[in-house]
Amino acid sequence: MGAQERKRQKKIKEYVINRDGMICCYCDRPLSPEEVTMEHIVPDSRRGTFNTTNLTVSCSEHNNKRGNRPFFDYCKQFNWSDEKVEKYKRLYFNNLKIKVLNIAKEECLPKVVDTNEQAIPTDLIQRACKVLKIKGMDFSTYENTYQFEIKFGEMADRKRIKFCFEQLIRIIEADSE
Repeated sequence: MGAQERKRQKKIKEYVINRDGMICCYCDRPLSPEEVTMEHIVPDSRRGTFNTTNLTVSCSEHNNKRGNRPFFDYCKQFNWSDEKVEKYKRLYFNNLKIKVLNIAKEECLPKVVDTNEQAIPTDLIQRACKVLKIKGMDFSTYENTYQFEIKFGEMADRKRIKFCFEQLIRIIEADSE
């Protein structure tokens, strides 16, 4: 891991600690800086990423006990408030949206074989959903709320689509606060 990546991960960790506090998400135990571990909502082993929508704070005991079990299955043993469950559901689904957009963004990169510089954003999103083996996602609420320079259901230049998807990822990350 290079210096740039370590710096990025440090900023993400600081952000997550600031958002969630230094309290284990499972047992609500206050943690010292040395005890804080970053818990992946979707584990690394299940294609989880190191970003703010996929991380929370936990103690090492619960982080290790959970292993790679599904987050919400493990959480059932704790008496969480509806508000806390909703927070983590929002993070989980926002993380999934970002994964879809990142895969769709890859389709916007120039390909030597593909001379077609245009695509339909919703088609790219649906293909990304198939890659992840999930049902299709609809981003029309974002399209209706924000003024993107493209329409998701219409043919557009791949560079503009990629830029739009990058903007949308930033919006979703901000929505996770």
